[in-house]
This record gives sequence, C-alpha cells and structure tokens, in this order.
Amino acid sequence: MQAWQQVEEIVRLMSTTEGRTKVYRLLQYTSKSLQLVMQRVFEIDAGDDGIRVLKALETLLGTCRKTMRLFRFVDMALLLTTVEDKNLAIRRVRQMRILTFFGMYLFENISLFYASMQIKLPRTSNKQRSSRTFTIQWRRWSHACWFLSLCLGLGLDLNLKRTSYVAVLKNLTEIPIALILTLRVRVDDSLLCSLGVASSLLALHLHRSAMPQLRPAKLFEGMQ
Repeated sequence: MQAWQQVEEIVRLMSTTEGRTKVYRLLQYTSKSLQLVMQRVFEIDAGDDGIRVLKALETLLGTCRKTMRLFRFVDMALLLTTVEDKNLAIRRVRQMRILTFFGMYLFENISLFYASMQIKLPRTSNKQRSSRTFTIQWRRWSHACWFLSLCLGLGLDLNLKRTSYVAVLKNLTEIPIALILTLRVRVDDSLLCSLGVASSLLALHLHRSAMPQLRPAKLFEGMQ
C-alpha cells in the first residue's frame, strides 16, 4: 500500500465520530496490553516512566471516548421513533435494543459526574432497627445495558440470518467483557485485554468496510 493510500485510510477512519471512537478504543486496550507485557514479560517496575506514560495514555483515551459519547442518549431517544419493520417481533426487538443503548449512554453520562447514588429504603417492620441503604453504581448499570444490547444484537443477526460472521464474532468477544464488568467479577487483566483488542480490531474492520471509498480529487476540479 502506497503512502497516500495509507493516509487516505487514516482520513476515512478518523473522519467520523464513530471511527475516532473505535480507533481510541483500540489504542486504549493496546496501551493496557503493553503495560502488562512490560510488567510480566520484561519484569519492568510499575513506576517506570514508560509504564506511567502508557497508563496516562490509557486514561486519556478512555476520557476522550466518554466525552464523545456525551448526550448520545438523546440521539437514541430520537431514533426510537423512526424504527420501522413489517415484522412486529423484529420491530420490538430493535426498539428494545435502542432502549438499551439509551440506558447505556445515559448511565455512562451520569457516571461522569456522579459515580454512585445511595437510596435509603424505608423500614419494612418495627423490628428492623435502621433503614437499609441501596447503592446505585451508574457504570455498572451502563455495562448491564451494554450486555443486553449485545445479546439483542446477536439475536437479531441470527434471526435475520445475516452473513456477516465478523459482526457475530465481534459480539461474541464483547459479550464476556460486558458480563464481567456488569457482575464485577475479578479476572486476569490479560483476558480482558485480549478480548478488548480482538473486539476493537473486528469493530474497526466492520466500520472500515461499511464506509464509502473516498474519491481522489483532481487538480483544479470544479474550476471553470
């Protein structure tokens, strides 16, 4: 691939918010993976400058991704009214999936300002000495909505018999990540990094394949 073609591919990927988000996600998981390799394979101390730079890059990319998803729940709310399908069951599943996206973006936006919220439940009987407290972890609710959206998306792909095996494989790699984050299960970081890098590459490939090719501009084109 020539240099100008490589530049064209980069411009195509970074020309949309969705493309930038997927690139940042890949770089974020790559930064985390490099930290693990440096610590476990090369036995470099966690306080090393290189690891600290990668950690800062990982945090920065994660913050950028969250910032770009601000108020995306509004788009999902508007999209909900535009769903059309002759099959009532398929239409309802698509609407439910949009609702899960709505919840995912909404709870993630809330988590940027309030990590959690505590609700005091009233006493159910006189024997109970104090009221119970229920804590809402907004990030956990966001991950739960993400998990549901992946399950619904996989069900739609199988029901509609879509031929994109890459999309199915991407969902299969992301479902374990969403489930682990929802249940707060402690797993090795290498497992999450492997699944994250794989799903990011597949998502980037799908986005790149779906984008139209750029038409090279001719010199003095449009000038009369």
